[in-house]
Amino acid sequence: MMGDFSKYFVATIILLTTVFGAEYVSICVDEANFRKEPSLEATIKWDLQKYYPLEILSKQGEWFKVIDYVGNEGWVHKVVLNIPAKSVIINANDVNIRKSPSLKGKIIGSTYKGEIFFLVNNLPKWTKVKNSVTGKEGYIHNSLLWGI
Repeated sequence: MMGDFSKYFVATIILLTTVFGAEYVSICVDEANFRKEPSLEATIKWDLQKYYPLEILSKQGEWFKVIDYVGNEGWVHKVVLNIPAKSVIINANDVNIRKSPSLKGKIIGSTYKGEIFFLVNNLPKWTKVKNSVTGKEGYIHNSLLWGI
């Protein structure tokens, strides 16, 4: 059974996350190991590609417990991370990229779920992004992005 201190601690963490929002990081090396536990000897669950964004769940020494946009959890070492994140990931299918931050903005391209973009400028409802492969820039509505 959870003691009083544990209950208050969990409630405080939930409150802080709600008030301050999630904290995101992104991979800054060509390939990073996503591990089962916070140790270089721990089993590697899979490798993550450069620029892949992750949400921080907790920290243990030099290690971060993180979750990706589909709910996979694991541990990564801080030396492979950009803190804060410098990229976002598309979390919907068939997303339009627009020239201006508006539904009336001209559609200049489209993208797909799981594609990674550099974060250029975050506005209240829209984010200016840059394609991590082509370098083209445009706006995507924040509801279609994960990692902001």
